[in-house]
Amino acid sequence: MDYPQNVESFFAKYYAHLVIYVSNIVKNDEDAHDIVQDVFVHILERQHSLQLAPALFFRSARNAALNHITAKRNQMKSSIDTVESTLVYSENVEENLEYAERMERIYRAIDSLPPKTKEILKKIYIDHHTYQEVADEMNIALNTVKSHMTMARNALRKYPGIYLFLIFLEWRQLFF
Repeated sequence: MDYPQNVESFFAKYYAHLVIYVSNIVKNDEDAHDIVQDVFVHILERQHSLQLAPALFFRSARNAALNHITAKRNQMKSSIDTVESTLVYSENVEENLEYAERMERIYRAIDSLPPKTKEILKKIYIDHHTYQEVADEMNIALNTVKSHMTMARNALRKYPGIYLFLIFLEWRQLFF
């Protein structure tokens, strides 16, 4: 194969192709440009003998794009990390994206609750407090905590996957 050995001509020849390739992976043109530029800089800084092979750049760009997706997914995590650890993690990128979308739906459903109900739900399921501990901590009656939990369950019932997830959390608290 006759590859351009001049850095500028190599960049001009392969940059657009790499951006399209990475954009198909990360689904964002700006991120794709940034990733490809970083790959060029990284490889050119580390290459002692200037062997510019496209395969090296495409493989590095693919790995950088997958690392970018992983970093984005990690940024989406919030205080529900303890809940997330109960779900199965997969090395498959598509499954990781589905997992991130599922967690985002859970976050949005919980965020749709009234503030006090959301706070009580998090204290019980995330912080593993008992109903009585939450009542004491918030200076409210035990029955008020129970009422908020009933309202939370009823509100989240319209999200079948999330409601089943809450049932799992309740079961887990009873036996573990």
